[in-house]
Amino acid sequence: MEIAKQKLELANKELESKDKIIEQMNETIDILKWRVEVQESMISQIKDIADRLLEKVEKGQASQIGKKDTMEIFNKESDFALRFLRVAKSIGFGIQVGKEYYIKREEFEKMLKTYQGLKLEI
Repeated sequence: MEIAKQKLELANKELESKDKIIEQMNETIDILKWRVEVQESMISQIKDIADRLLEKVEKGQASQIGKKDTMEIFNKESDFALRFLRVAKSIGFGIQVGKEYYIKREEFEKMLKTYQGLKLEI
């Protein structure tokens, strides 16, 4: 009788442990879903801004994406934009003219597609 009681207690502990694991997994899934939604929203915003920049290019206003455009695209400060453009140049997507860095729209899109979903240290 005592052995059966111990086995029952052990089974209950295992069940509780499994329930906790399932609960943690569900919480992790919810967090991942939220992160995907945020990323999709950010990608959508980037595409909208890139489309506006394309309109500028088509009107002959801008053929390169510079620091100010990068700041607008990512809604970040000047130092981030500069670091982004430096990284783009270092991996073969951007160019440097004097002290300024630029990236062509096509190269910008190629870079985003190439590194989409990957962590790029900027």
